Amino acid sequence: MGAVPGDRDEAVTLCATLPPEWWDTEDDGARFALKLCRGCSARRGSECSAGLPDPSPAGVVRAGVAYSDAGKPLPLCPCDYPIIGYRGGTPGRCHRCLPPAPTWREPDPRGLAAVDEAVVERMLAGNPPDVIRPVDKREALRRLWAAGLTHRQVADRLRMDIEAVRRTYHRMARRAV
Repeated sequence: MGAVPGDRDEAVTLCATLPPEWWDTEDDGARFALKLCRGCSARRGSECSAGLPDPSPAGVVRAGVAYSDAGKPLPLCPCDYPIIGYRGGTPGRCHRCLPPAPTWREPDPRGLAAVDEAVVERMLAGNPPDVIRPVDKREALRRLWAAGLTHRQVADRLRMDIEAVRRTYHRMARRAV
């Protein structure tokens, strides 16, 4: 004998035959699961007789209500998806409706300044030019420190203030981590 529309067996069949992931709050099928649950004849208020009793639902859709991982009911976005990050207050929109977060592009390596070896060699010899690009200064500092020179020796060789040498050293050390 077939199921009569609106019969409890039909509701159980829908829950049993559709992908179970849909009843996970964060799944893309959660919106469809919410609609199915809201119109299901097995639902009585906030209780559902279609499946096993779930006394503390967390991160799932049960009886037409989406629950957070903490077990609290989630509001719905105007697009009918649960608002996953809801923490209270006025509900906003779900992550599907929000504009994408800005992404940072990696710099094009062809556009990065290359080290000018001639300038670095002049700096290492103690004859720095009047205008020094930061990339050349950093390279000269790296080489002098690798050679074992102290901050004072580096400052004297490059005609820099010792405090500037120390700040640059610590800034470069933080970036290397």
